[in-house]
Amino acid sequence: MTDSERKEHETDASTPTAEAEATGEAVAETADETTQATGTGQDAAALPPPQATGSGQARGKSVLAVIALLVALLACGGTFLVWQKLGERLERFASAQVSLDAALVAAQERVAAFDAEVEKRFDAHALQLAEQDAALGRQRELAEQTYQALREEVGQDRNRWIVAEIEYLMRIAAHRLALAGDVTAAVAALQTADARLHDLADSAWLGVRERVADEIAALRAVPRVDVEGMALSLRSLAKRAETLPVLGARYSAGDPRGVSGGEPAEGERGESWREALDVAWREVKQLVEVRRNDQPVEPMLAPELEYFLYQNLRLQLDAARLALLRGEAPLYAESLRSARDWAATYFDQEHASTQAMVAELDRLLKTDIAPPLPELGEALRELRATPAYRKARGGDAS
Repeated sequence: MTDSERKEHETDASTPTAEAEATGEAVAETADETTQATGTGQDAAALPPPQATGSGQARGKSVLAVIALLVALLACGGTFLVWQKLGERLERFASAQVSLDAALVAAQERVAAFDAEVEKRFDAHALQLAEQDAALGRQRELAEQTYQALREEVGQDRNRWIVAEIEYLMRIAAHRLALAGDVTAAVAALQTADARLHDLADSAWLGVRERVADEIAALRAVPRVDVEGMALSLRSLAKRAETLPVLGARYSAGDPRGVSGGEPAEGERGESWREALDVAWREVKQLVEVRRNDQPVEPMLAPELEYFLYQNLRLQLDAARLALLRGEAPLYAESLRSARDWAATYFDQEHASTQAMVAELDRLLKTDIAPPLPELGEALRELRATPAYRKARGGDAS
């Protein structure tokens, strides 16, 4: 219920109450006036009658007539006042009724205008929703058409996409093996190609799968080179290079044996006097010590020359490690042989650290960092020669 309807209902409900209150007040005032007039008459009637005399009776009758006339006039005046006040109340009620009717009409007009505005807005919103619904319908229809076309195209070209992927994987395997010598990547690519051939679920590709299996087996037969481990070994050797003792950096004494050759044998001992003579001779030899060197004495190196020896050995080891990481087998072997010869020539071979380094360099030299690799491509040629390949590519075998 709107505010105008609620006000109209309250006005209709309150109108009879106002009429009843106005009527009740008018009747009450009339009754009061009548009571007063009646009371006045009663008071006059209550007066003691005069003495019954002849002239007095005539005078009494005149008085009574006057009193009755006064009472009648008073009653008429009271009735007239009551009707006058009742008419005033009725006029006020009529004017109030007119005002209420005017307010009700204005309220109804406002409600009608509000309803028209609401209906107008509702129609505009409904029109906007209809337009949006139509646009969504067109977009949905376009999306369904695109999806249907894509599904038809993918359904027709499914084998073509798979065959193109298989060919790409075979090319990747051949390139990784030829350019980088990456056997692991080549095996992974060929295994993926074999899985895609299996997805085709067609016996026409069995010959291709057989060639793929042969190439995977050939790759797995290639010796695995621990490049990381060898690189770490060369780095450790380069760090230990400065701990090697340089040949000729310190004087090395020769054979401390004397000229006589030491103690006489047990069978050479003679008589007691001869034994005493030998003891005396040994005592004399202890006063003077004679040393003999079978090899020529190497001159001692200056400290700056030792620094260059260490730096050259480290450079050779670093060059070998770089060639190992790049897969350059000739440069790796040449650098490693140079480092080995340098360590054997300029450092003390009787020292344990020098012997350990030379042994480690010999072990690294025996390792072939570039073993012979199989040739890939037979599986790719078999793939392109298969009739199913031409059918999947639409007759284009390029």
